[in-house]
Amino acid sequence: MKLMPDVPALFDRARGLAVLSLLNSNDEPPHTADWTAGDYALVRRRSGLKFTYREQAHSIDIHFTDAGVLLLGYRRNSEFRSFEYGEEWQEILEQIPEPLKALPFGLHTTLGFRTGGDGGPNLPFVTCVMWRLPEDGTWHIPRFTHPEDVVDDMLNHAEDMTTDEWRDDGAAYLLEDLLTPILERSFWARGVRGEGMSDPHSDRGWIAAEDVEWTDTGMTEADAVRHVLELRPVTDQVALTLHPTRTVADVLDHILATGYPQYRHRGVTGWYSADTTER
Repeated sequence: MKLMPDVPALFDRARGLAVLSLLNSNDEPPHTADWTAGDYALVRRRSGLKFTYREQAHSIDIHFTDAGVLLLGYRRNSEFRSFEYGEEWQEILEQIPEPLKALPFGLHTTLGFRTGGDGGPNLPFVTCVMWRLPEDGTWHIPRFTHPEDVVDDMLNHAEDMTTDEWRDDGAAYLLEDLLTPILERSFWARGVRGEGMSDPHSDRGWIAAEDVEWTDTGMTEADAVRHVLELRPVTDQVALTLHPTRTVADVLDHILATGYPQYRHRGVTGWYSADTTER
């Protein structure tokens, strides 16, 4: 919680990561906020704008609304998961402020799964939650106490766990792309340069990252990532640095749909956005 940026900075990073995924993804856009499978997305929902990341082991939801911002996360390796500790998590989620309280119970929250199969409370899969209202000066987390068996498990396994394993269990690891001040490559949405891409000449082929053929654009991947995360207008030079065949025209409509200020006069108004014509 102490590492979280102010809301406008978080919203800017969310927009930047969503557009970065549109550009560098080895899947074809558009991405939706319901299941983005290794890519970030930011799309409009009835309540506002919803930022997401989805993978089999973890997921992120951030709701940007006029009433406040709510962050929900799920990390499979966490010791304190809602599907194992339903009663405790029901009490935790009840502490979310009223304007945001219904958001965790949407159909597509985190991985889209629900607890309650054994007769317990019907909750989303979640391991972390925090929020911030327009009038708040800081982020808030709920009051909670880890169940005794969770503490015992953590203490019993402490000597066998490496530093990386402890780190892997934390929300900061899940939110690394949002918390790292200067990012030169997305930690989670690594794109073509990190994971390779499907072979456009084969229905089943896959080209490893090291075998992808790139055009020399005169720009490094780190330069292109910084360009996007600074919310500067995306050019074909940036797009082709992040994906060997993708151009701005291929994804322009989707870029604009995220609220990314591709054109200075088109941004997002709201308390959670710092858009100005001076960007």
